[in-house]
Amino acid sequence: MTIGYRVFLDHRKRMQPQEPIIEATDTRLSTPEQQAERNESAARVREAIAGLAEGSREILTLHYTGGLTLREVASAMNLAEGTVKSRLNSALNQLRGILQ
Repeated sequence: MTIGYRVFLDHRKRMQPQEPIIEATDTRLSTPEQQAERNESAARVREAIAGLAEGSREILTLHYTGGLTLREVASAMNLAEGTVKSRLNSALNQLRGILQ
């Protein structure tokens, strides 16, 4: 887990900081207005996540995007599971505050 986490960090350092995330959307079932709203919401969420502290952002990314359990995130980051839980909770609360 630690090796995978380190590879993730190395890869992220090599990436361009403003690399756009291309999202494939199903345009058959939504109107252009709905697509615009969805794109705007996605941009707000990405911007809010970018504003989080690095440690919180990493935990959020590993857990939700990477699909790791809290125990696996804790192991990869050499943190206690309780620390990961509290940082994840704090990150989610910050996101809620920013997005409301």
